[in-house]
Amino acid sequence: MRRIAADAGLTAMALYTYAPSKAELFRLVYEDGIARIYCSFAEVVIGRSSLVEEVDALLECGGEILDHDPDLLRFTIRHVVDREHDDIAGLDVLTEPYLVFFEDLARRAVGRGDIARADAVRLVEFVTMLLWGITTFAAIEPAKVRAAVDTAKWAAAGRLAR
Repeated sequence: MRRIAADAGLTAMALYTYAPSKAELFRLVYEDGIARIYCSFAEVVIGRSSLVEEVDALLECGGEILDHDPDLLRFTIRHVVDREHDDIAGLDVLTEPYLVFFEDLARRAVGRGDIARADAVRLVEFVTMLLWGITTFAAIEPAKVRAAVDTAKWAAAGRLAR
């Protein structure tokens, strides 16, 4: 906590006023990062007329986030990979911003007739898989984020277009 505080330009005591433990700090940072990501996702899908357009914009935005905020990428990957670590055990990957965003995405897609209601869960799993694929690929090959985004968009267009 002292090192984190020093890197943030704070004293350890000041940091403890925000987060009483390292586990709480991880939770706060993760939830803030996810909230920022899904706020950006919600903004880029506004006004799109089809599920394919929404997913295309979503994947493009995801790639831009990975390019511009690699620390968030590393933190998110660590959170998922080290889920059994004492400091992050029990933190939920599927936070409210994720759940609300994907519920709205599926609701719009069903409402427009882009997918059947019975396929809503599969849609959420598919788009989540595409986003995590890009994220994982970016963690392994940061210089190839653009290729990962383009491949995910190609897959989405083939699977979601009617």
